[in-house]
Amino acid sequence: MILKLIERNHWLIITIALCLAVIGCKDFEDCRTDYTSLIEVQFLPLDKNSNKILGFDSVVASTNVMWGAAKQVKTLLLPLNPGADSTTFRFYKSNPNTVDTLTIFYKRATSLIAPQCGAQQEYTLDSLQTTFAKDSIIHASLRKSTKEPDVQISY
Repeated sequence: MILKLIERNHWLIITIALCLAVIGCKDFEDCRTDYTSLIEVQFLPLDKNSNKILGFDSVVASTNVMWGAAKQVKTLLLPLNPGADSTTFRFYKSNPNTVDTLTIFYKRATSLIAPQCGAQQEYTLDSLQTTFAKDSIIHASLRKSTKEPDVQISY
């Protein structure tokens, strides 16, 4: 049955084979990027044996993006402002009624992967200021594939 189909439609099969060969040889651009605008912040107690976990009621970014009901956290994913060189996050606590801040400073570099893909933006972390941290560790640039957090803050 297959042989009869090939005998009757040999030009169609040759045309399909040539089209597949041409498409298979085309170099399609890979537009994926390893850069991200999300920063992973890990909160660690100063005393390694302590079970104390940082708690707050809500977080508001300088871009007025708000997250709520994060009572106890160890790690947060926070978005950076792509139009500025810093982003400030305000952590609100109701008991006691306080506001802590975390400002992350970074440098932005825009590059072109390919004309068909558009621009990508790389964020390189520079420094941070906070009202609740005793110590902090910053890793260089933000990438999706890292196994450890971008910023570690001891409180």
